[in-house]
Amino acid sequence: MIPQGVHDVISQYQLLAKKDRIVVGVSGGPDSIALLHILWQLSEEYSLSLRVAHLNHMQRGQESKEDAEYTLKFANELSIPVISEEIDIKAIKEKEAKDRPLTDVARKIRYDFLKRVAKGFNANKIAVGHHADDLVETVLINLIRGTGSEGLKGIAPIRKIDEDLLLIRPLIKISSLQIHQYLSLNHLEFRVDSSNLKPIFLRNRVRIQLLPILRKEYNPKIDNAFIQLSQLLKMDEDYIDEAVNHALLQVVVERKEKMVVMDVVSISGLHPAIQTRVIRRIITMIKGDVEGFNYKHIQGIRQLILSIHPQGRLSLPFFISAQRDYKQLIIKEESIYRLKPLDYYEYLIEAPGTNEIQDLNCTIKTEVVLKETILKDIEYIEKHPPTEYRYLIQDTTHPLILRAYLDYDQISQPLTLRCRKDGDRFQPYGMQGRKKIKDFFIDLKLPMDTRNRIPLLVDKKGNVLWVIGLRIGEQVKITSRTQKVLVVSMVNMGCCKW
Repeated sequence: MIPQGVHDVISQYQLLAKKDRIVVGVSGGPDSIALLHILWQLSEEYSLSLRVAHLNHMQRGQESKEDAEYTLKFANELSIPVISEEIDIKAIKEKEAKDRPLTDVARKIRYDFLKRVAKGFNANKIAVGHHADDLVETVLINLIRGTGSEGLKGIAPIRKIDEDLLLIRPLIKISSLQIHQYLSLNHLEFRVDSSNLKPIFLRNRVRIQLLPILRKEYNPKIDNAFIQLSQLLKMDEDYIDEAVNHALLQVVVERKEKMVVMDVVSISGLHPAIQTRVIRRIITMIKGDVEGFNYKHIQGIRQLILSIHPQGRLSLPFFISAQRDYKQLIIKEESIYRLKPLDYYEYLIEAPGTNEIQDLNCTIKTEVVLKETILKDIEYIEKHPPTEYRYLIQDTTHPLILRAYLDYDQISQPLTLRCRKDGDRFQPYGMQGRKKIKDFFIDLKLPMDTRNRIPLLVDKKGNVLWVIGLRIGEQVKITSRTQKVLVVSMVNMGCCKW
């Protein structure tokens, strides 16, 4: 007979539906054996397709091998196919995640394995054997670690872990004692993980040492108290989540793979409780979860948002960074979006002529024309203020072309295309006096990552004629005295991203 608590949670959270394809994580221990047997009993009622996934962590030698053998034997008795793998968790931790707890590394690898099996089986759900005692332990562990209310709501009965893939926990409302009673009534054997009996890990110490003291010395019904606490906080968090969803619509201005861009003014105006949850949600968008991120990391991002300084950068775990650039906050995975710094470059530009620059993935085309032949363009230039010139020079018929019109007689040949040097100055079109290129970029509030990637067109005397895509120099603007015009076009500019 299936425990009533299992029926209750399946009904309350709609954990099962007709024709579900479910991967069941089975270690061979009591919880997962009971879970598999229960789902097997329900498989006819719900027309379930089941597949067992077993991962050998290779941490307990022969004992681990016997766990795998028993899992295969038990699944075969139920006529359920098994996918089994061996992964040396400790070796991976030493090689790739030395600073992370072994339990965290094991959890990530385990869930990656389950998702991989689910994809191969075309499953829509993964079932795992967490029960009420696990929920109590999780709440207590999170409390010890200093979690917020989100951590105290414990373990969710159902959650989305990937596109079109749900994680379900049908045993979450029954206790370990009830599971053992079920196994006994159905004459089911199970394996015992000897490492769970040793107070090595925090969870083991909570289960073996702390909880028995709390039950005996403080509250015999402490488990129920923690479960009730988690349920109350879950209701609160569900309500707050609605506010967070609304805030995200106001705050997020751009989202790409592993990157989210936020409006600093909008997120600054949020209540701190919503603000921190928005940050956590955005980290989840990028990483998949918030494991490894603690109070210090979240507060560091908040300080970046609220700082009086318009720019700043914070390195976070898992190669994630938060960068403040004036009115934008960008959280991204560095390995994908880090711009490779360009080495110093300098190329002679023939004028007139066509200049292929393969290293920068661009072509510079120059031609000399009489002013009378481009009067419409000149008229447009004269009607618009210099600050709009950055838009004027982009060819609307071809978005990969940037174009500038320069007074040919004010230019000393030859021309050079090069990157910025320390101390570079020019007089921007429409401005009085000279300005450092660096200060010009700062005034335009260009992100730090892009400043060194913007090329400059320079003449023989070192005059900056054109900060490509942004502004020409005042000394080469078109005037009533201009007779010949140098038209400079940059095509397919793969070197610059602003």
